[in-house]
Amino acid sequence: MLLYNDNQISKEIKQKFESYWKQDNTGAPLMHIVVDNNFNKPKKPLSAYFKNPEDMYTGAENIVKFYQEYQQTHTFKAEAFMDYKANLGPGSLALYIGCQPEFRWESLWYKEISEADWQNIIHQEFTLEAPWIKKHYELIKQIKTLTAGKFFIPIPDIIESVDAMSALRGAQNLCYDFIDYEEEMIDLINKIDKYYLQVYDHFYNLLAPETGGSGYAGFKVWGEGKVAKMQCDFCALMNPYQFKEFVIPSMKLECTHFDKPFYHLDGVDAIKHLPSLLEIANLKAIQWTNGAGKPDGLWDGWYEDIYDKVIDAGKSLYILVENNNPDYCIPGIKKLIDRYGTKALFIRFLDEMSEETANKIIREVGRM
Repeated sequence: MLLYNDNQISKEIKQKFESYWKQDNTGAPLMHIVVDNNFNKPKKPLSAYFKNPEDMYTGAENIVKFYQEYQQTHTFKAEAFMDYKANLGPGSLALYIGCQPEFRWESLWYKEISEADWQNIIHQEFTLEAPWIKKHYELIKQIKTLTAGKFFIPIPDIIESVDAMSALRGAQNLCYDFIDYEEEMIDLINKIDKYYLQVYDHFYNLLAPETGGSGYAGFKVWGEGKVAKMQCDFCALMNPYQFKEFVIPSMKLECTHFDKPFYHLDGVDAIKHLPSLLEIANLKAIQWTNGAGKPDGLWDGWYEDIYDKVIDAGKSLYILVENNNPDYCIPGIKKLIDRYGTKALFIRFLDEMSEETANKIIREVGRM
């Protein structure tokens, strides 16, 4: 039984997202809130749905069954909606280029390649006929067929050049390469950039026709045209000069290709690069991830270093909330709204919650 049709994502939700990208939202801020209808009941392990970790990533039928059960047991509130993501880990471009996967229940890891293979990659051309992109494309195509094209499937989490290179090469080796082989690395980045855009369009052309827009796996957003999350987690190891030399040109290229590009700023070591990102004209939003052990997105300690700069630059702000306790999050959201308004604010609650908690948050935030 098909339980969810993307055409039934309400016009109101789509309009809220369109207004958000334009920093023109009215009323309450956008919020992603998911209710677990069995909130106080024990959860089944992943092994109850999948034969093994590899099946969890590549078994189309079991992936669909898993999401159908998830959909039956959860309610999507505010601007949340159901999506059927089909990632091959966080950064599958590395697989397409030459990594091999290591499937685990908690995640999919990429195995570093040998020195000889790295040298081959520097000189080879990349193609849509590579084994892992063909497998990934066929997986998503099969999921689309199994669900009769009526379920929203976002663009998979591909992840672009420098982070893909880090997965292939290893972070320490890549640090040395940027110092010792600067021109070769720039040439490789340019080559991977072109491939990344080709790969994105390959998936977009498969997934977008039914919706008139797209989303990006793991980030719970929707927009007309091409939506894409941009990132460079490797930038934590770079100084601002290196970031401008090796990363910013890629970000500018992507921002001319995508309609709704947003940047995933991950952790305190990435904050130093925010000023150069905010200079990119077509960048629509900054998604801030606080990182392990740091206060979540409602902490007012992020205001001056991040949020003030994002809003002053005319970009939208996307933050994560880890604590669903209304006594914590409602005052935190109120403080955000008092400072920034709601025109450019998207608040995503990472954890599922009870119906009572969700309704209280929505009711109180709607009054602000």
